[in-house]
Amino acid sequence: SLIGKSIEINASRIKIVVSDRVKLKLTEVCKSAHITVNNMLQTIWALVLLQNTSGNEVVFGSTVFGRPPQVSSSEKMIGI
Repeated sequence: SLIGKSIEINASRIKIVVSDRVKLKLTEVCKSAHITVNNMLQTIWALVLLQNTSGNEVVFGSTVFGRPPQVSSSEKMIGI
């Protein structure tokens, strides 16, 4: 089986445990396509959302830390 022994689902999180064999294969596929595993998983998530909604497109995103390293003590700042 591609999926490991546990799948946990609640309102805000889905956790799927996969075997080491699947992790290795996914990493190999992404490396050969010159993309990150994160890019692949986000693409899969977009396809899942698209398949399960009535729209023609989906939009989702993630929050990233956007301060340049030249800003001193940026790890101690709150807000943008």
